[in-house]
Amino acid sequence: MIFWEKRMNNKFEYPIGSIIQLTSHDYPHCGVVVDHNRSVELIAQKDQSKRKMICKLVLIDFSIANEHPISDGLPEYTLRRLPTTSWNTSEIKQRVRHLKSKYHDSDYHIVYNNCQHFAWELATGEAKSPDASKFRMIGGLVGWAMHKKDFGSASSNGSKSLEGLSCELDRFLVPV
Repeated sequence: MIFWEKRMNNKFEYPIGSIIQLTSHDYPHCGVVVDHNRSVELIAQKDQSKRKMICKLVLIDFSIANEHPISDGLPEYTLRRLPTTSWNTSEIKQRVRHLKSKYHDSDYHIVYNNCQHFAWELATGEAKSPDASKFRMIGGLVGWAMHKKDFGSASSNGSKSLEGLSCELDRFLVPV
């Protein structure tokens, strides 16, 4: 698979519907390009009342973002997968609206319900996680990885709250 950085002047040069991967982190965090300035991503957040991690869908705007919520720094992305069909913003909004009820506020799980599952289902229609599949094949590594860190968790130092980013997603999804 080919990986490269292709962001210039806070704009993506990737087509709408491309799966992108955050490169400035210690695991492959994925999102999907929804227009030339933004991506939609699934990020895990600790739910104190349930004492577990839950999924939050957020809209990341690169034209104004200084830090990514999980990396505490300027985000750098590489292309993970080009879209198989040509997309426009209204089509991607419709798919995000449909998937929001499935993923937003659902239980996060590194192997069975993570950012890759969301990104691949949004872009291809198939909920899968190529990296989690590798973990399952290796077996014992999954137990190690789950104790190492909450993959896809929002950092405590992020400049914007996930709730604010989630509200931005809601505004983005409002039909025109």
